[in-house]
Amino acid sequence: LGDYNALRKDYEAPAVSDEQVTDYLRRLQTSYATAEPVERAAEKGDLVYYMLNGHYSQPAEGEDAEVVKDGPAQSIIGEDTLSDKDWPFAGFSDELIGLSANDEKTVKHTYADDEKDEKLRGREVEFHVTVQSIKALHLPELDDEFAKTMGEFATFAELKESVVKQLSESARQEYEQKYFDELFEEIAGQSTIKYPPQVLEDEQEHILEHLKEDLTKNNLDLETYLKLINTDREAFMAEQVTPAAVKRLRRSLVLEEIGKAEKIELAENEVNEAVNGTLRQLSTTPGFDPKKVTERLVNAIAMDAVSRLYNARILERLKAIATGEAEKVAEATTIEAGETAPSGESEPAEKDAAE
Repeated sequence: LGDYNALRKDYEAPAVSDEQVTDYLRRLQTSYATAEPVERAAEKGDLVYYMLNGHYSQPAEGEDAEVVKDGPAQSIIGEDTLSDKDWPFAGFSDELIGLSANDEKTVKHTYADDEKDEKLRGREVEFHVTVQSIKALHLPELDDEFAKTMGEFATFAELKESVVKQLSESARQEYEQKYFDELFEEIAGQSTIKYPPQVLEDEQEHILEHLKEDLTKNNLDLETYLKLINTDREAFMAEQVTPAAVKRLRRSLVLEEIGKAEKIELAENEVNEAVNGTLRQLSTTPGFDPKKVTERLVNAIAMDAVSRLYNARILERLKAIATGEAEKVAEATTIEAGETAPSGESEPAEKDAAE
């Protein structure tokens, strides 16, 4: 592992801003809006349905120019309801302003050099839009009545408080993901990590199985997905699956060794609480049938719950080491021990003096 106790990394989870809370509530408000068909040009705030396709303006020789296959899409003009940016690029929905049903428009956009999708970096793409229909959205008031429609809030203030907590937890998780990823990379960089090829193959298969499950939920299979992202299985394995498997495997092995080195143990009551809590969550899952719960399933759930709790304890310890908190506790304990030692030696001294 190397000297991971010497690593230092500040921990400063980001605070949630008022703007983030307002944006979230706006998206929530939009999701409960009523839509009314209109026969006019599209305006900001309208829901627009359209057909969209896109291709590279200057494809390389032999390159497939298609970027977005012709198909239906929809946007709320000026509203961010699904992600941090409009799709297929930030500000795209504003291009729909002024268009009416059956209108067509071609939009060219050059992607930045740091675009998330490597295939689009620095490339100009030409998008063609054909508007199908337009609907005006009528938003509900953000008040106590709206909060009550959420089912578990009596007032808007309670709803807003819940949103703040949710966003704070999400921000914390995102921050910690990056924080611990960077820590593990540092530790792995100074460690000797070895594993047989079969272990890596198992991890690759594990990742593929999870991906297939997620795709199935969206009525897709792996082959269709690979076509949608313009790649083949071999390239996908080399560029996506294998790097992810190596990263997960290295992290898992480092985590395991730190747990051993730090002598991390779980109390029996912690284990019972974790397992029972997971089983309670399972029982509230839609479609849950207690008759189908087998002993094997319960054991698998229990092992997963204990594993997650154990890993969480290791991460807590690692954070304490990296932030210097563990060192402070150790120093305080040493000082306390040093302060109590003289009091234990004072009796013989007093006895000698008395003699």
